[in-house]
Amino acid sequence: MAIKFVEEFERLTDGQFPMLKLHSADYKFDQNSNTSTLEVKFIISAYELKLFTEDQKQKVEAVVAKMFNGVDTKVSFIRTFADEMVVKNKVLEFLNSRNAFLLNSITEDNLKIDVDDETIKIEFIFDTPIYLMLSNNQFLEPFKDFLNMNFNQEIEIILTEKKDMQVSEYTPRLIQTTDDIGLIKISGLSMVYGRRGVKTISEMPSYIANLKDAGQNCCVCGKVSEFYIKEYKNKKYDSNDPKSGPEMKKLISFNISDTTGRINCVAFPEEKDVVCFTLIKDGDEVIVKGKTQADWKNADKITVSVDAVARCTIDYSSIKFKTFKDLPLEYSCVSPEPYEDGPFSVATTLLEPQSMDIPTLLKDKTYVVFDLETTGIDPASDDIIEIAACKMINGQITETFQTLVRPTKRIPREVEELTHITNEMVQYCQPISKILPDFLLFCGDNVLVGHNIAGFDYLFIERMAKQYKYKFNNETIDTLIKAKELLPNRKVYKLTDISADYGISHKDAHRALSDVLATAELLKILAVEMDKRK
Repeated sequence: MAIKFVEEFERLTDGQFPMLKLHSADYKFDQNSNTSTLEVKFIISAYELKLFTEDQKQKVEAVVAKMFNGVDTKVSFIRTFADEMVVKNKVLEFLNSRNAFLLNSITEDNLKIDVDDETIKIEFIFDTPIYLMLSNNQFLEPFKDFLNMNFNQEIEIILTEKKDMQVSEYTPRLIQTTDDIGLIKISGLSMVYGRRGVKTISEMPSYIANLKDAGQNCCVCGKVSEFYIKEYKNKKYDSNDPKSGPEMKKLISFNISDTTGRINCVAFPEEKDVVCFTLIKDGDEVIVKGKTQADWKNADKITVSVDAVARCTIDYSSIKFKTFKDLPLEYSCVSPEPYEDGPFSVATTLLEPQSMDIPTLLKDKTYVVFDLETTGIDPASDDIIEIAACKMINGQITETFQTLVRPTKRIPREVEELTHITNEMVQYCQPISKILPDFLLFCGDNVLVGHNIAGFDYLFIERMAKQYKYKFNNETIDTLIKAKELLPNRKVYKLTDISADYGISHKDAHRALSDVLATAELLKILAVEMDKRK
């Protein structure tokens, strides 16, 4: 079909578009409108795309519509860019997914790549056994197809046999010396879940930081946080149709961090497979295989749709990644203040019997509880106007961090009324670029706690850290998620309501420090509840 399409397209366009290469043609079904659309994707180089006019695009769309007369069609153009490093990473990505032995045989001396505007030449230079293995079309054809799906140039693969080639065990390997390839060593693989017959994960995981776009097949690893199982209504459910599935289905969600980045993973398992995920808990190290997709809450973020997950042990020493600025050694703008509030205690009198023992969740642990006030609710575009945090050691607050922040735009009136933070109050404050390093220094590598931190506060700091090139991928505990898990009979989970019901002092709701101290007390209550369930 692809060859016929190309021939017919060239005939109808008189060969006017040699810069276009067919990527794919797939039917997309829209359940809402009950219609199908044939989406035809072309690859075009980044340079050529700049020169590609709107009239040319419209002509391509018209020709495609004519070729499939009577069918709704959509044409899209995939911009590609190729230099030696980009091509090399794609080569290693393919080898990682198909042939781990060959991947580990690659060195600087036996892989040669040459890129120009017309052609990508890839030469493998191997001794006889590997040369013969590579000569098999079961490797070459899928490899060439993979490259053709990613680059606009013609692909030329050269196999060179070198009978006298000796590879020393000390030869530096690309996967060890080229940091931006981003492969991580793991061990102790123990499968938890696999859909569509996936029984194992053979790939080496890549850096989370290297995941950029939706629609990528990926394999990543990291430490688990914010793991939860949630029920949702099955839109396809029909009580008269047993094949429509159960009325309620399960959603699995968890975050993983590998020290280069942090990403959310989601799975929609069959009912019989839900129990598999009970093997995972916060703090576990896992490897996840799946596909990236746009986050439904924030189109600028991506999540991983899980196809398979396994527990493992991560060799963090194999991670060679540094694109971040170092934090200052001392506070330069905002310094923490000591906090004195006596020994550990739980704020509520509703917990019976009240124990002076430190709950397991808090014992010998350091947490940073934080909260933000912002100009709006969009983490992708709104500004931070106040940051507050406290440090908890063994359940006791030891320090606080608080500051107003000068935003880049005016504070809306409704936000002024809610927070009582006015434009005049922040007019002469420091901007987030000055305050952020101090806040990150205060956080350190500790677990961060907040009420709806996963869906709000963390995303603001993550965006700012990325903008100013600071590392930020701390593990988190979201007290909103934990409260829904441990206090299931409540109807409302707002911090103000929970505080009122449990006798937590919360005088200045919607001011950051007040929210922080209330959240810290809520964390203590949830920690006690966790111990009760053991």
